[in-house]
Amino acid sequence: MNTAFNELSELMSRIVAQEVYVPEWKRKVHFAPQTAHEVALSRKLIESDAPVSELNVALVVIKALNSDGSKMFDPENFQEMIHWKCSLVFDRLAEKMRAATTVEEAKGLSPAIQS
Repeated sequence: MNTAFNELSELMSRIVAQEVYVPEWKRKVHFAPQTAHEVALSRKLIESDAPVSELNVALVVIKALNSDGSKMFDPENFQEMIHWKCSLVFDRLAEKMRAATTVEEAKGLSPAIQS
């Protein structure tokens, strides 16, 4: 029983939301690991004609959470947000979100982990 509990505890610690402090906003941005579907969608969007800066804003809008788990941004404000003067912040956050372990990787279901 203890072994199963310890394994589950370790798994949950890898899946739990991660956080990044954003000095420009003087706050932490929390985000959950990406799912395989979100990774595939990101790859598809990157191959589209959309500017990378807009894709980064979209990823942050979708994934960014407050410390209580609520959405940090309203998706309806996306068009306004792509014109904010903090595109480097969005780029940096999106890079961290993409680099984070996915849910599937944390569960050991990723082919990269199984090989």
